[in-house]
Amino acid sequence: MKIIVASSGRAHLLDMARELQKQGHDVTFYSFTYKRYVGDFDFPLENYRSLLWLVAPFVFLHRKCHLSWARRGYGTLMDYYVSLTMPKCDVFIAQSPYYTKSLLKAKKKHQAVTILDRGSSHVRNYNAIGNALEFSHFHDSYIREDENQYQIVDYITIPSDYAKETFIENGISEHKLFLNPYGFFPKHFSFVPCSDEYDVIMVGQWGKRKGCEMVVNALKETDYKLLHVGSMTMEFPELKNFSHIDPVQEKELIHYYQRAKIFLFPSYDDGFGLVLLQSAACGLPIICSRNCGGPTLKRMLNDTDNIYVMTEISSDEIINGLEYFKKKGVEHSDYMKDYLPEISWEAYGKRLHQFLQQL
Repeated sequence: MKIIVASSGRAHLLDMARELQKQGHDVTFYSFTYKRYVGDFDFPLENYRSLLWLVAPFVFLHRKCHLSWARRGYGTLMDYYVSLTMPKCDVFIAQSPYYTKSLLKAKKKHQAVTILDRGSSHVRNYNAIGNALEFSHFHDSYIREDENQYQIVDYITIPSDYAKETFIENGISEHKLFLNPYGFFPKHFSFVPCSDEYDVIMVGQWGKRKGCEMVVNALKETDYKLLHVGSMTMEFPELKNFSHIDPVQEKELIHYYQRAKIFLFPSYDDGFGLVLLQSAACGLPIICSRNCGGPTLKRMLNDTDNIYVMTEISSDEIINGLEYFKKKGVEHSDYMKDYLPEISWEAYGKRLHQFLQQL
């Protein structure tokens, strides 16, 4: 099949494009990610269409100054350009919430199957949690545009049981949803013994949505040592048992996973959380909330006891998880090894390939 995958940055859609290409499809990937990253993730550069030249000023303003209009600006430009230049295709896969015009053109002009890739919960669920935690919310026009995409596409692909539940709760038919859990890149992540420098590691954004206020309250008066690697949207605590490292390239993360005993992911809302797969591949026990891909991963690993799913999102439950692994005997173990055929990016690509073949 001729498939177009349209993303903004790299995200997981580059992995999707690469795996569909490996399954024998002719895949064109649109994105504003740097070309060198595309090469690092083994996607053929001749099939990459960079949008960076078109949207660079808007991306800079959004990332550095957090201007919402800049995000809408680069989204509109990308959509217009792709809708005008897209070749004929059998399948068009677009990252939510971009590419509305492109989806419509692919559907009407090329009679293509249209798929919206939604890496997070339903927009109304995502917005409500953001409003409650950060007192920030999307403009009504943004929500309407997102929900309009849910209606115009043929299918929506989501990565976790949690994300699927939020769509069904908001009136989207289960028949329109394709659940396809993410994978990890074995080239970058594999089992490593623990060096015991830290008790806990968190990777990704340090912010309220990720449950970081709760983490501080849980650990600030304990002897547990925490390492955070990633960006910050709230102040990092000046506590002797808390350490921070700025974002690093994905392939470097294995060296940080090795330094801690347990991976912590108490997010209030996450479509999946690729860091869950990365840390599990490196052998770390995991403490996570129900509102992410943790329960889905636990199910796929045959209900492994290496993943502790919090019964509620609270400081007490973080401590309960730490005590659970302390009693169990905390150690890195290669508990993913027998399930790699189901959990790698290759498995993700095969499931999507089979879904497209059935269509």
